[in-house]
Amino acid sequence: MPIQGYHRSRPSEDNPLRNGVLVLSGYGLRVQVRGRYLVCEDGWCDVRRTLRFHRATCRLKRLVILGRGGLITLEALRWLLDIGAGILCADLDGTVLLSWGPRALDDARLRRVQALAATNGIGLVITRELLLAKLEGQARVLEKMPAPRAAGLVRAVARRLEDATSLEEMRLVESQAGLVYWDAWKDLPVRWATADARKIPDHWKTVGQRISPITGSPRCAATPIHAVLNLLYALLEAEATIACWAVGLDPGLGILHADQPARASMALDAMEPARPAVDEFVLDLVHQRAWSRRDFEEVERGQVRVLLPLARELLATSPGWATAVAPWAERVAQRLAQLGGIRRRLPTPLTEANRSAGREGIRRRPPKVRHLPELGHAVCERCGELLEGSGRRLCPGCESALAAAREAAVRISEFRRRDGRFVARVYGRGYRRDFYGRTPAEARRKAEAFVQELADER
Repeated sequence: MPIQGYHRSRPSEDNPLRNGVLVLSGYGLRVQVRGRYLVCEDGWCDVRRTLRFHRATCRLKRLVILGRGGLITLEALRWLLDIGAGILCADLDGTVLLSWGPRALDDARLRRVQALAATNGIGLVITRELLLAKLEGQARVLEKMPAPRAAGLVRAVARRLEDATSLEEMRLVESQAGLVYWDAWKDLPVRWATADARKIPDHWKTVGQRISPITGSPRCAATPIHAVLNLLYALLEAEATIACWAVGLDPGLGILHADQPARASMALDAMEPARPAVDEFVLDLVHQRAWSRRDFEEVERGQVRVLLPLARELLATSPGWATAVAPWAERVAQRLAQLGGIRRRLPTPLTEANRSAGREGIRRRPPKVRHLPELGHAVCERCGELLEGSGRRLCPGCESALAAAREAAVRISEFRRRDGRFVARVYGRGYRRDFYGRTPAEARRKAEAFVQELADER
């Protein structure tokens, strides 16, 4: 079966970038420079895709790699650095293997202040600002859910941050607010395609608990929605790591998050206020999207992983998360410089806030409003097939079946028999079916239920 979006051994004709993001997946991945072009190859077996990009016209912002087999040359790294593009290497379970981007500031004094911030009052000031912004964002997300009291409870818990005198107290306040927040999520229903509704496990029909029963932590999600959240959080962490490098921070020296091997603790600190943006994005998907069983895979332990092409669509939202975390990375760097006594105005390479502030007196148009990213595709609400384009809810096959069902529904005639019962007769192509009821409405309901089952089979 051919893989969608790939052509056998010939270059792709469509634009492979979405929001400036190129996602490579499969086996035998190759990223190299030939001539003056960046050449990328991916795919499975003989179903391969070859892409060529020029520096001046590619508009590439992120190269995302889903896979563990392949190569990328030093020339390709230099090519990406020259155009300011970053590289993310991730797994489908939400594990970030690599995040790399260009550096805009390198000041050892700033990193020294950062290293000492967790042991003095500087860390308390910064952590309080980050957590207040995060909890206020969570309260706004709760206002979009059928949990009117939860938003007020989160705001009430957040007020305790003002009186906290240590990082441990702040972590306790954050955990208490998290219990209220995720408790409001667990019973939200998840809408599935009609053809998949009977095939999925029962615990997939709601968002479920944030804590996975497999690990006792949010990792290794046991439900699809939390698998999506984990993948997007990993993407946000990668963007926060790139943002930390850009503003001169060491991603591994955290304040709120303790130092651990192979963990970007400062990136986790900086992304805290941006987490509610990811939550709001996923909440909108829960309300609006019909999910397909083919978007997810359950592995041996019961862990749920996001599969292609949904994973590719989610990874293409990385510019939105880069925009969400950028002001907070710059804010942390600026606060460290101010409170640490560094007499230097730090640059703002991510948001260009310094340059925008200089234009306030002559600005003719209001600043652009940033919106949440959107997925490019949805799935059919009946069969779960991938839909091309926007604004559609059914695939062509299901639309034809629904039209046939509506045509059959029009051919329902009602009449009364001698025994006092009413009959609704359904006429179709080559068949006739009678449904009985004590009232005309009861007979018609039975007939319409039959027509609906007929449409589902088609």
